[in-house]
Order: sequence, then C-alpha cells, then structure tokens
Amino acid sequence: MRSLPFIISLWCTALSLLLSCSSGAEIIPSLEISSNGTTINNASITFDSNAGNCDIEIRSNTKWQITCNAQWVTISQPEGQGNGKVSISVAETSVARSAVVVVCLSEYGQ
Repeated sequence: MRSLPFIISLWCTALSLLLSCSSGAEIIPSLEISSNGTTINNASITFDSNAGNCDIEIRSNTKWQITCNAQWVTISQPEGQGNGKVSISVAETSVARSAVVVVCLSEYGQ
C-alpha cells in the first residue's frame, strides 16, 4: 500500500500540472464603434465649416488605437484598452476638406 505522503505529493503534482497548462482558448478580438447609439462601420461623419466635435464610444475586449491623416483633426484619446469614450474635434475652415480616421486593434493589426 502506498504511503499517504506519496499520494499527497502525486495529487499536488497533478494539480499543479493541470493549473499550469494553457486552456488553448484563443481570444477573439472585438471592436464596435458607435455615436449617439448608432453603430459606425466604415461611415462618414460630416461637419459644417464651423469647428465641431463628434463623441464616439468604443467597445472592445483588447487594446485599440486611433490615427488620423490630418493635422486639423484632434482625437481626445488616441489609444486605450477595453471600452472608452473619445471625442473627435475638427478646426474651423472656409474650404471643403476630408480626412481619414482609423480605429484599429493595436495588438492584432486589424
């Protein structure tokens, strides 16, 4: 018959192996952007010639980053993790112009 210390040692070893093993579950990154309760996907936001801003909500389960190709656009929080609120502001203008604002999942390059 095996001794009690041996059985306890064997049980602790098995438990530690079980707890140290990765579950193999892969996180599926998610990103949802909305403004005033409406989901935004590849959408345009239009401003008049006056200065203005648009508040967006980001819902994600990972890190995200916002970039823009125009100096006249200001982003209140260019990066974050999880859920967040971001304000996109534009300067006043007298000419028509456009800019691209990109929200991506920074850890996944999406």
